[in-house]
Amino acid sequence: MRGLWAGVVAAMGVLGTGAEPFRIESGQQSPQLVELYTSQGCSSCPPAENWLGRWVDDPGLWRNVVPIAFHVDYWDRLGWKDRFASRENTLRQYRLRDEGAVASIYTPGFVVDGKEWRGWFQGEALRPIKRAQAQGSLSIEIESGSLMAEYADLAEGAILSIAILGVGLEMDVSRGENKGRRLSHDFVALEHVEWPLNGESLQMDLPDVDADGVDRLALAAWVAKAEGSRPTLVTGSWIDSKYLDTEVN
Repeated sequence: MRGLWAGVVAAMGVLGTGAEPFRIESGQQSPQLVELYTSQGCSSCPPAENWLGRWVDDPGLWRNVVPIAFHVDYWDRLGWKDRFASRENTLRQYRLRDEGAVASIYTPGFVVDGKEWRGWFQGEALRPIKRAQAQGSLSIEIESGSLMAEYADLAEGAILSIAILGVGLEMDVSRGENKGRRLSHDFVALEHVEWPLNGESLQMDLPDVDADGVDRLALAAWVAKAEGSRPTLVTGSWIDSKYLDTEVN
């Protein structure tokens, strides 16, 4: 599990005092979770990442769509090591294939609400879906380096995913299929953790986030009945770097 977040307890904890804490709550209807599986070593990926980046200034961001880019590591063997890639991201994509959510492993690959979406390749717009009322509720509070999640009426054995996203990143690539190109990245999963929900709350210590080159940070959270499966509740928001004990450029 990438960037293991220690200090998880299945009971209420007391957060630190000081400045007003960061807080986010799920709504009555969840936005769509849009996952992009990508790599700096893939020459077909920059257009897909540019498409994902358009959500930065879209008024529907967080309300209608929560985007996230998972950089996979299987392109690293071609001579360029993607700074944001991890084996855990690759395994997540393989889990989706094993569950039947995607037909095969490739980049760029889009998954919308736990199912493969190939509409991007045909130039289709992301179609908003008519959602039933969100299943359960989730609230997240961050203060003094700790994250507290409280939840209610969620399916037994559900999995909570939390991701810290980096926006406004640029990288010069000197090897591989994108040699000589300057790539732009948004909504990059800098840290991602999955944790089973037991009881009514959990508390975890936040990890050290590598925000080098990041313009803005965001937090995405979603609940699924099993690892990698279709989310039943999704939420997201911009977050000030001070809550993550880091600085952005």
